[in-house]
This record gives sequence, structure tokens and C-alpha cells, in this order.
Amino acid sequence: MQDDMELKEQKAALKAEKQEKEHGIMKEIKANDIELRAAKESN
Repeated sequence: MQDDMELKEQKAALKAEKQEKEHGIMKEIKANDIELRAAKESN
């Protein structure tokens, strides 16, 4: 029973880590998109 709880906690931690990574990637994509748009407008 103890192992089951630890396993669930590990899975939850991994899931949170994955979501944070994906969120970070989305932020980078948005930042790049904004930079590209700004570059286009200045030309």
C-alpha cells in the first residue's frame, strides 16, 4: 500500500514536470512569434 502511494506521487510529479516543460515551450514559441512579427513590421 505504501509503494502504491509513492508510485502515484512519482507519476503526479512527472506529469507536472511534463506540463511545465510544455508550458515553457509554448512561451518560447509565443516569444519567437512576437519577435518575428516585430521584425516584419519594422521592415
